[in-house]
Amino acid sequence: MQLDGRPMAIRLRDECLGARARHLSRVLTRRYDAALAPLGITTAQLEILGIVELTSPTRPAEIARLLDADRSTASRNIRIMLDNGWLAEEPAPTGRGKLVELTATGRNLLVAAEVRWNEAQRTTERELGPEAITTFDRWIATGREER
Repeated sequence: MQLDGRPMAIRLRDECLGARARHLSRVLTRRYDAALAPLGITTAQLEILGIVELTSPTRPAEIARLLDADRSTASRNIRIMLDNGWLAEEPAPTGRGKLVELTATGRNLLVAAEVRWNEAQRTTERELGPEAITTFDRWIATGREER
């Protein structure tokens, strides 16, 4: 269908904000991941470390909820982080499920990552402008309300 006289494929390529947002997400993730790579951690894993530091001990399902991610995606990263000794697992008090918490190694990694994260953050803020965080937060909040 051609609502404005141009094929949809051309309009998607030239105009689609959704496609651009997905592309921007990949670009940003690569930037932060590259900054963190010497430490052996990804941006997604660093975010989980931060969540666990703030909510520890916590259930993996709660981490997924706070990430606004699928449980399987969060679980995959949590498993890697458990294997690396950054997180520890313990039975939940109810006996149902597990809780995860930060280990000393995970806490040290979080501290070590701060300098590298700050560099990537400053560069990104400078390139996107001072309104970027506010704009992103507004869109994220709107997206959560629409779920």
